[in-house]
Amino acid sequence: MKGLRLGDPRTQGSNNIGASNVLRTGSKTAALLTLLFDFSKSLLPIFLYIKATHVSFEYPLGAWFPVCADPWALFVACGAILGHIFPVWLKFKGGKGVATIAGAYILLNPLCFLLGMLVWLAVFLKTKIASLASLSSLCVFLPLFSGYWSLSASGVSSSFYFSLAVAGIVFWAHRANVKRLLTGTEVAFKKN
Repeated sequence: MKGLRLGDPRTQGSNNIGASNVLRTGSKTAALLTLLFDFSKSLLPIFLYIKATHVSFEYPLGAWFPVCADPWALFVACGAILGHIFPVWLKFKGGKGVATIAGAYILLNPLCFLLGMLVWLAVFLKTKIASLASLSSLCVFLPLFSGYWSLSASGVSSSFYFSLAVAGIVFWAHRANVKRLLTGTEVAFKKN
């Protein structure tokens, strides 16, 4: 952000390095770049893992809806998500993981990604509260992912535990937002 002369997002707004807070600090360009970078933190390692290991995909709902059938891909995703939320170089104070999860799901299960994004968009357009939209979409696409994977021949327990772990970590990262949501003090984006 220093290159865009915006200052450190860790000292502004919600003090978070995620795209929502960067947008609140005033730059749509910086927010978009942050979103794309956070999204790619899981997309790139999973893509490289899939290419390097020739992971197979299953198609329980037809050719348009692949499911990554390799439980190790879930560990790659988990590593990316944990690395985003707890980065060593930022003293373990990173983002909240939603964009990084989305980057993982677009490769692991595109249908769940699309449904999660539709929920995010619907909730955000209605409330203008990014954290509520993020947590709502998480509540939709993590159980869908676990259930959708169980339609395939392998990985049922892996997807369940992955979904449970990711949900717990991301809700923990949003604990201050959840508290503000419960007290009605969570900040909404202003309508332009």
